[in-house]
Amino acid sequence: MHLLRITTIPLKLKMNIQMAKLQISQGSAQMRQSSEDVKLLTKQSNVKVNINTYGARKRLGLLNSKDFIKAAAVHGEQKAEQAMAQYSELGNRLAMAHKGVTAAQAAYRAPIEVPSTETAFQPGAGAQFSVVDAKLEIQYAPAKLNLNWDNSHTSLEYVPGGLEIEVEQYPRIEIEYMGSPSYVPPSAEPGYTEEDI
Repeated sequence: MHLLRITTIPLKLKMNIQMAKLQISQGSAQMRQSSEDVKLLTKQSNVKVNINTYGARKRLGLLNSKDFIKAAAVHGEQKAEQAMAQYSELGNRLAMAHKGVTAAQAAYRAPIEVPSTETAFQPGAGAQFSVVDAKLEIQYAPAKLNLNWDNSHTSLEYVPGGLEIEVEQYPRIEIEYMGSPSYVPPSAEPGYTEEDI
């Protein structure tokens, strides 16, 4: 007969495993559209005829400012030369006073001769013509269609895995005595009688 019962209780574990995850979030793509109309630009200039009659007017004495200033300078130079010649001649006459020439005779001047003038109604030079051709410029810009794509945004998120271990039961050994107790001395047993001996 076995007096001892030995019971072994093993270790009991509870494991909770969470797998790793890769989460993907993606938005929708967008397109933006813009358009430009056809453009037609025209630029036109008419025929131009330039008539220059200055040559004819110059022959009649109708000068522009530049030629008038030049002619006035030449005329002033000529008058200055004529005045110098007259004063030189007057000085020579006054210097001859010792030869019986009086001052009145020396100062005498011959009457001024007025040159005959002619008026010409027909210009001596004809008019000058120049022609600028007509122009037509055309600028054409075709229609345009612009498409702008906004690609979808994709994001990746990694969620790491996890492992949880929970101890539900610790290991142990249980020893149970199956017999009855032995008393020493035997008389110490409750209910002892001598007959049992």
